[in-house]
Formats: sequence, C-alpha cells, structure tokens
Amino acid sequence: MKLVGRIATVGRTLAHLRPGQIAWRAVHVARLQAYRHAPGLGARLVRADAGARAADLPAFEIPAVEPWRVDWWRKGFVAYQGVQGARDDWQGEGQSRLWRYERHYHVELPALAAAGLDEARALVEDWLLRNPPCAGEAWEPYPVARRLLNWSLAGAIAPPLRAHLAPWLAAQMRFLAGHLERHLLGNHLLCDLCALVAAAASVETDDAQAVGERAARRLEHELARQTLPDGGYAERTVQYHFQVVHDALLALALWQARGRALGIGLTLARMLRWMEWVRRADGSYPWLNDASPDGMPALAVIRALAKVADVAADAGSPPAAIELPDTGWTILRKDGDELLFDHGVVGPRHQPGHGHADALSFELVWNDVPVVTDTGVTTYAAGEVRAFERSAAAHATVTVDSHGADETWASFRVGGRGRPVYFGKVSPWPGALLLRARAASYRGFVHRRALLFWPRRALVVADGIAQARAGAGIVSSVPLAPEWTVAAAETGCVIHSKDARLDVSVLRGRLLEARRGRYPDEPGWVARGFGRGEGRVTLALGADGDGRVLYAIGAPHVHVAVRGEGLILTDGETEHELPLADLLQ
Repeated sequence: MKLVGRIATVGRTLAHLRPGQIAWRAVHVARLQAYRHAPGLGARLVRADAGARAADLPAFEIPAVEPWRVDWWRKGFVAYQGVQGARDDWQGEGQSRLWRYERHYHVELPALAAAGLDEARALVEDWLLRNPPCAGEAWEPYPVARRLLNWSLAGAIAPPLRAHLAPWLAAQMRFLAGHLERHLLGNHLLCDLCALVAAAASVETDDAQAVGERAARRLEHELARQTLPDGGYAERTVQYHFQVVHDALLALALWQARGRALGIGLTLARMLRWMEWVRRADGSYPWLNDASPDGMPALAVIRALAKVADVAADAGSPPAAIELPDTGWTILRKDGDELLFDHGVVGPRHQPGHGHADALSFELVWNDVPVVTDTGVTTYAAGEVRAFERSAAAHATVTVDSHGADETWASFRVGGRGRPVYFGKVSPWPGALLLRARAASYRGFVHRRALLFWPRRALVVADGIAQARAGAGIVSSVPLAPEWTVAAAETGCVIHSKDARLDVSVLRGRLLEARRGRYPDEPGWVARGFGRGEGRVTLALGADGDGRVLYAIGAPHVHVAVRGEGLILTDGETEHELPLADLLQ
C-alpha cells in the first residue's frame, strides 16, 4: 500500500511538469554521469582563457556585510545553513548536499575582496587547485552560477582583483552557457541568466558580448514571466524574492556600466515596491514558505545595487490594507496590529519546490508583538524536520486526518495541489474587516475560512470543512510565538507574554491541547535561521460534529460570544453583531 501511495504521489507531481523539464532532466543527469565516469573530459572542455581581460568598469560602492565571514575565514572556518566547517575542506564530507553546494558559491569572496586582496586571491587559487573542471558538485550549474555572481560582485567592489579572476571567469561563463538549468526553471534559471550577464559584462573576450546578449534577452523574458503582476516573485517566498532582485540588479548594474541596454528596470521597480510593502515596522518580513532571515541577501546591498543600477521602487506608501492578489497575500495593518492572510497557491505549477502546505494560514501581530507566526524554515535536508516545516500542521491552518490542502513530500516536491479562492474583504462595521476564502484539497475536502479582524480588540477565526470522510480528524492549529505562555480558562485559554495578555475563546469545537515543541525533536517551533529553531506552544482546536471551528483571540476587555445565530462582539463601549452564516457558510 505504501508503494502504491508513493507511485500515486509521484504521478501527481509529474503531472504538473512541463514536458521540456523531463527531457532536460535526462540531459542533465546524463552529463553528470559522463563527467563522473570520464574524469579527463572536464580538462578538455573547460580551460582558463589566458587571453581574457578584465573589463574597464567603475568600482561599485557596496556596504560591507557579513563581516563575521571574514573573521571566521581568518580563523580557518566557514558556515552555511547554520552549520560550521573547516575553511580548507572543499568537499564537505559528512555535510548535507545543499551545504556542499553552498561551499562552492564563494559567498565570502566579496567581503574578503573588500577587506584585503591577498586573501581573496588565496581563496580563488585554493579552490581552482582542488576542484578541477566538471568534477563533482562544484561544477554543477547552480554552484557555477552563484560563484560567477560572487566573483563578478567581488570584482566590482575591488577593481585590482579583476585581472586575477578574468581567465577563469570567462571559462566558467562558457561552461554555464552550455548548462542552463532548463530542467528546473524557476529561480535557478534566473540565477543562471543573471550570472551570464554579469560575467559577460565583467570580462573582455571574443565571445563575451554575444554570450551576454543572448542571456540578457532571455533574462528579460524570464524575469517578466516569473514576476507576478502585483510585483511578487512567482515562488512566493521573501527569501527567493530578495535573491532574484539582488542577482538581477547586479546583472543590470554591470551590463549598464558597459553601456548596454537590459530591459528589466521596470520589473525590478515593481519587485522593490513589493519588498517595501511587505516589510514590517520592525524591519522584519513574513517568513512564509522557504524563507529564513539569514538565508537572503542583505537589504543594504540590494539598495546599494538599486542605486548603482538607477532603479527605484514604484512611488507610493503602502496602504493600510495591502492586497497582493497574485502573490495571494492580504495584509491589514493599523496602530501596531497586523493580520497577514495567505490565500495563494503553493507556488508555480511547474516549480513549487519552495512552497509549504500553508493554504489559508495567517500571521497575527498585536501591538507590535508577534502572536501567531509561521514556522519558517531551518533546513533543506530531507528528514523529519523538513517534513514538519513544510506540513500544514506547522502553520495556522486546518488539517484533515493530518493532511493539508497541498501534498508536500521529499525536500522540494509537491504532488497534489490545493485550489484556493479568495473572496475579498468587506467591512461589517467601521474599523473592522472580514476576509473570506476557501481551498479545495487534492484529497477532496474543502476548507472554508473567514477572518474577522477588529484591530486592538479581536481576531475571530471561523473554519468549516466540507466533503471530508465521516469521522475525519479535523484540527485547526494556532502556532504561537515563543514568548507566549498558556493557562487554561473556562471557554478556552489565556495566553501571556512579558507585557501582554490575550484571551482565546473557543466558540465552536474544543481545545484539544496546548503543547510546547522543542527543536528539533518535538514538532512545534519557529525558525530563527538555518539550523536554529525555538520551541513554542501550538494550540490544537478540534472541530464540532459539523466540521466547524470558531475561535477568537482578543483583548481582555473585549467579550466575544455566540447568541442564537449571531456572533456578538462587545468592547465595553459598543456592541456589534454579525450573522454566523457570514462566517460559517
């Protein structure tokens, strides 16, 4: 039965791929096998270009970031995804595959170039000595692309380094031009194209401009296709949004410095506006899907590259009610309170690998203090931690027999897809907003959710499940931020932080448990970065006999109750009533 189920999952996954992806995957695997079994092939295919010269470009003024990488390098260490390793270990024995990938990105090089040329040259020379062409993970397309971008940025920061990089910058540029990741598409293909444009702008060879022009035209097409009309990136994660913007701005800045045209400025302006709109008052971002605060480029570097490239975010301050219909996020903000409602798809149809099963989940900030938060991500390595962080149970949404609307599996796979529909927002009375959506699961059940947000007073959450099997286990999860503790109350529970108290009233259904997790052994944590998670309490609310859950999170002075067929909210001064049918439809 397990084998049959796995075959069905794989089938649902493959059904969403583009035909070309499967064909190019076969080509990619065949190449890797050829390089592995013919070690001398790489030396014949890829050689340093002794005639390559560094392009005459102005120096870029980029702020120093991650100085700790320079300090660690000088002490003999590196760290990626929260895991430390030895500086001279280029193979990363015992580390995850993704850690070994990142080992070859040379993220340290720009900082080393700014700090001192000798150390930057030593990094490049040591790497070249120990990683011959086409050998191992160092020469898979994505590490090559990220390395080209870091070499190009290092050269832009420190012009004296450029001549040292040019021969192998040209060689890797040619290699990547013949190994584009057409099997993956998504951010990988964008990274490849940005790397080609950046490298082609940084060197003078007979073919550099032609390589760059081909990549530039395709980059214009791909970035436009992968950027949503609302300015969000198609994979719907802040981390990869930042990465794409960073890479494209670097490519644009270098290409323009050569006096060449690249038509991506308007698209990047929309993407920069999206970044400004979703940014919270404390400077943080929603860490939905695969996103981690230490997994993305620094905002200061992005702003510096935008200045060099002469790209500015579209004018306009973010409204109090931000609708990002293509991303699938609605963000309501007022007086330090924020509600984020995620009603979008798991990701692009053909490449949802960085998506989580978080359909119709939400985040709540109360008086500038996070209350209900997404789990985020601490690892990309396959295993129980990765499986939990991508699961519906790790998000403020509903599970039916432990399943969400989307079928996440392995590290980056999605089989069956949910079909979310957002019905928009209405104001039942001044100062309050009601959001509604539904998501049809690949398993057949339908989840309907309504969120009634009355800032500084209450958030009411109404869940209804239809078309589930009889007796299904229906649970609505409420993952609290780590600073909140829980005490039992007559109709639910009371949650406390250092400076605040909120009441959680369960009006339909029942409170099943309030369990504190412990990273990484007991599910229930929030990511603090790669390899770092902090345990927190998750409330589990069970549905009533009709498959419904209705609960409120509110200030102590606000009373929320059900009276007949109406929901009553009283704040001591005013009373409002909303028909239950408007919520539990």
